[in-house]
Amino acid sequence: LKTATLNARIVRIGAVIGYGMEIKNTDSNFVRLCKLALYAKPLSIYGEGLELRSYVHVKDASLGILKSLFEDRTKDKIYSLCYPQNITALSLAYKIAEVEPKAGHIVFKEGEESKAVFNEKSEDNLSGIGWEAKIPLERSIAQVVSYINDVSTKKVVIHEEKVVDSSKKKFIENVSKLYRSRSRAVSTTHLR
Repeated sequence: LKTATLNARIVRIGAVIGYGMEIKNTDSNFVRLCKLALYAKPLSIYGEGLELRSYVHVKDASLGILKSLFEDRTKDKIYSLCYPQNITALSLAYKIAEVEPKAGHIVFKEGEESKAVFNEKSEDNLSGIGWEAKIPLERSIAQVVSYINDVSTKKVVIHEEKVVDSSKKKFIENVSKLYRSRSRAVSTTHLR
């Protein structure tokens, strides 16, 4: 980035989680464990369950993207948006069991652990732009379990072609809200 003359930033995002996330046609370990917990089945862990994952709530990701794009001091920087601590599949299973009372016990199964797609630690430079993950992992888990329940009990109807669109719509709404609030703050400062 520094050798180019572009006004650019790189933003790496952990697995985005929260109400409305993709729960169909996904190989997400997070979704799989939440579904098992909701349906009172044993939480199956493949291998030792020690592979690390990075997650971030959709609202935290939205704010982080906005801050990294629109803050002047972010030029030529690389940001990783995720919870401060990576979490193993085994720790995630324990967290899900704490949040969802119907969750079964944890069982280990033979098989290959899934490969982490994104395995980052939230960078220290994010504090310089005022970003940190605000929505706790436990709340994110509760939202996803609730969403899976709402979909399975038909409280929320998802059309096949719009599964991804609902997540994008929520993301765009969050980005728009944050952008409007930032624009109002900037205009107010210029008026003084």
